[in-house]
Parts: sequence; structure tokens; C-alpha cells
Amino acid sequence: MIQGQLTEVGFQVNISSVDTATIHDRRPKFEYDLTFFATYGAPYDPHGSLGASFVTAADTGPDGKIYVSDDLDKVVLAALDAGGDAREPAMQAVYDWISSNTAACPLVVSQRIWAVNPRVAGFGLPTTDYDLPFKGITLS
Repeated sequence: MIQGQLTEVGFQVNISSVDTATIHDRRPKFEYDLTFFATYGAPYDPHGSLGASFVTAADTGPDGKIYVSDDLDKVVLAALDAGGDAREPAMQAVYDWISSNTAACPLVVSQRIWAVNPRVAGFGLPTTDYDLPFKGITLS
């Protein structure tokens, strides 16, 4: 789908699906033009995700970076230092910067399919895929 859409607007796209070891080798060397991340990071750990993926000085080893910029470093580091009532707007400022500067943009929304047997009781869809419900679930 993405290959077809980019071709329509004049970009030649060659897609190669690679294993984890290969992309871990290519990412730090920037031997790719486009790579996909399912999310900007884990919602339960914004400090780790933002600090690793978007801060120039953070060593991410073979995982590489999503985007780095001296200007973005300042916004992310301010968000990571924020606490209390200042935390939410500081974190939002990071996502606003990323959006305004097209540092990362959503190209694909990954489809998630949940199948639940009718014998299962107490299951509800979580807010994110990271929040896997396990309490209060029974099987009849």
C-alpha cells in the first residue's frame, strides 16, 4: 500500500523485509531510507522511549534513533525533567514538536485483532496493546 502511494507521487520505493538482526545492523549506519516503528514508545515508559529514541546523546546501540535534533533535544530533556502538573504539558510539547517539524509522521496504523472465546468472562479491550488484562478473567 505505501509503496503504491509513494510511487503515485513520484518516489521509487524498494521494500525489503528483514530480520531483527539485519535492521539492528543497518539502523546505526543509517543504511535505510524508511523504517517503521509501531509506536513512538511504550506509554508506560515515556522517559525510556523518548530519551532513547529522540535524544542525540543517548546511546541506543543497534536500535538507532527515530529522529534527532539539537532543538528537539531541549524539548525532550525539559519533558523528562518535568514533574507534577508541569509533566503533562511538557510531554505534549514533545509530540507537538515532532508533529510540527514532521520529525516522525504516521504512515500506517497497525491493525490489531482481538479474538475472545464466548466462554471467557471478565475480559475487556485494553487502552493500548501494552496493557494486557489478566485480572478477573475466567473461563467457563
